[in-house]
Amino acid sequence: MPRLLIAPFGFKGTLRATEVARTIAEALRQKFPSGVVEMEGRPEPLTLDVCPLADGGTDTLAVLQFGSPPGRFVQKCLSVMGPLPQQTVEAAYLLAPAENMAVVEAAQAHGIHHQVSVTAESALNTTSYGVGELIRAAIQALKALSPTAAAVEHPPTLVVTLGGSASSDGGMGCLQALGYTFLTANREPLPVPISGADLPRIWHIQPPAEPPLGLVQLQVVVDVQNPLLGKNGAVRVYGPQKGAGPLEVTFLEAGLAYLDERWRALCRLPGLLPGHPGEVFYCANSLASGQGLPWFSQWAGSGAAGGLAYGLLHLPDVRTLSDASKTRDASSSLRLVEAIRSNRIRSGFEWTCAQLQLAQRLRLADGFVTGEGRLDTTSWMGKGLGELLLQAGNRPGWLVCGQADDAVRANLPANVLLSTLQHNLSDFSQPNSTAQHSEGAQAPLHCLVETCFPVAHFFNGS
Repeated sequence: MPRLLIAPFGFKGTLRATEVARTIAEALRQKFPSGVVEMEGRPEPLTLDVCPLADGGTDTLAVLQFGSPPGRFVQKCLSVMGPLPQQTVEAAYLLAPAENMAVVEAAQAHGIHHQVSVTAESALNTTSYGVGELIRAAIQALKALSPTAAAVEHPPTLVVTLGGSASSDGGMGCLQALGYTFLTANREPLPVPISGADLPRIWHIQPPAEPPLGLVQLQVVVDVQNPLLGKNGAVRVYGPQKGAGPLEVTFLEAGLAYLDERWRALCRLPGLLPGHPGEVFYCANSLASGQGLPWFSQWAGSGAAGGLAYGLLHLPDVRTLSDASKTRDASSSLRLVEAIRSNRIRSGFEWTCAQLQLAQRLRLADGFVTGEGRLDTTSWMGKGLGELLLQAGNRPGWLVCGQADDAVRANLPANVLLSTLQHNLSDFSQPNSTAQHSEGAQAPLHCLVETCFPVAHFFNGS
């Protein structure tokens, strides 16, 4: 019995992953109305396993809800600051009471899809402050689920998924919403919210009196593996997508580099935070860095979401602080920071796949259909599509997308065929298609699947 896994990502700015998956499935059901295909001369019933995907960015919550049993997640909605200071957006996070877990999708607050226009000015002035507001609400919800004694024994987990961001503030807007204070050299508080434009004015960073996470353990789920700085860093690679021109890229890169130096200064000066519970945590990181362990800004994935991952790495939880208080030398500090690194930051695709049991579903599938809006070099920088193709092995696959760069097209695995809306439908007359179910962006995709689905690639004898 042939089984096709339909596992697409969203077409950024056009269709959500759930919409892409439903459209592909509907088009295939129309192409095979009897639900039967020919396999080696025999009719066989075709099974479609519909599993839209996300890699931590936009659509993550929708994908989790689509692919999870009813009742697993409870959606909590609230108004938070959007990517621009004067903007308010409606956002949500998911609470999984049975698992003592909350999931925050950062793009719900500072996603680039919230912006009407993307300009050089907005690239400088966007903020992650609203993400901090979402995190604060999720922490309160987790605390309400777990009394203190139970939380000590089984700490609740907060998962923050990153991707699709509009901001490049190194996560400082988010930390500001969680109680961190940023001061100028004259000890004057910087305005709320902080944006990328404010980074060069930071001189001192004052954590809140109590760690915001409390007993909650944090996992940062990232959609890319870029570090904070450098040619493969947050701003140089993704800044232009957020409206930054060459001047803005240079300014924001310098601001993030300066911010990193301020954090290093905070962490390597004992007594800078006298009596503060986070002091041992920050000093342990400084000691470990001196022993050759990469500093936060050098970690793979720290550049995700305009450096929001980097900011979140600076949040100590109570368990980490307890471990940090036992560090007495560089070697124990090294072990602590290695443990933080292995537990704190994870691949968005791997985490989402684990939640959706994708590995098991791939093993059951004879072939797969996937896609995303644009196929380019960033598709392989730890993003989900490239990881999916690796996991799929030699199974026959079909990749549908809006556009594909020629260089990337040439490097696809031999078992994966490619069709694009731009190329395959350039001369296609939509009214001649049987796809009458949808208007706008779904109709061309429906047409592409009905017209170009590579039957022989999947089903011998069809």
